[in-house]
Amino acid sequence: LDTPSELVAIVKKAMAIYSDERYQTIEELSSDLTAFQSGFAVSVKHDSFIESFNKLIKRNKAISIGGLISIIALLSGLGVSSLQWKEAIKQKKIAENNFILAKENENKIKLEKETGENNLKNQKEQQIKKNKELALAAIQKGREYLSQAKATDHKFSSTFAIEKNRDFFNAANSFRQALIYNNENEDAKKGLYETGKNHFELSLWLQSFEQAESNIADMKFAGSDEAH
Repeated sequence: LDTPSELVAIVKKAMAIYSDERYQTIEELSSDLTAFQSGFAVSVKHDSFIESFNKLIKRNKAISIGGLISIIALLSGLGVSSLQWKEAIKQKKIAENNFILAKENENKIKLEKETGENNLKNQKEQQIKKNKELALAAIQKGREYLSQAKATDHKFSSTFAIEKNRDFFNAANSFRQALIYNNENEDAKKGLYETGKNHFELSLWLQSFEQAESNIADMKFAGSDEAH
């Protein structure tokens, strides 16, 4: 069974290499699929007069079959030959078979559409789940950095203060990364707030420490000048 040219045109446009040649919205694709399933012309293929007429016939199958039966009865009444009668019956069966095949194809397209929508839904759910897992991992890392920073006594030496400052910086980055994965995670927000608060307090201490060192250095320099 040859694939309908309308369906081929729809698939080609949906899978075009360049984005501007593809359907720009899901509504456009859905509209063409619905038109194809219903026996109407699609936007990606121009139908000839004969094609349009055939579609009209297929959409009004009951009327067409009724008309065909009436014609056959009329021809029989006028004495049509047995061969002509058989040919008419044959054409009727072909039309019925084509209708059945078209219906099967319509159901197939509908199933493929539903399957595609379900696949997209599953992919989205899986991505959300993955992002949540990544967010939890980043939060755990942030907590490790934060705990390590808190455990470091920055007043012991400037080296410890610098290490503590670095741990706070890494903790903040980890919590920010968690919020990128899941911007609604309250633990990440709390962790970032706590880290920022502690980091700010450390920054104030470092400034005071640096200022004190500068003052001591100035005093030593002044004392050296007086000795000379």
